[in-house]
Amino acid sequence: MTIENTWAICPVCGKSNSCQIDQVNRGGTCWCFGILVDQEKLESILGSKPKDQCLCSDCLNKLSV
Repeated sequence: MTIENTWAICPVCGKSNSCQIDQVNRGGTCWCFGILVDQEKLESILGSKPKDQCLCSDCLNKLSV
């Protein structure tokens, strides 16, 4: 994995996060915008992992409220 593509990887499981807002098209919408997340669970699962990367749908759905 190179530094250039780490933004496309889920920091929790390492799979593609399928982000719909790529680095060229900032400001669009993504599938994740409609998922409400429990912030305490999110902080707990991320721990010291990067917080500037999107989670994949599997990991994000585990945190939904």
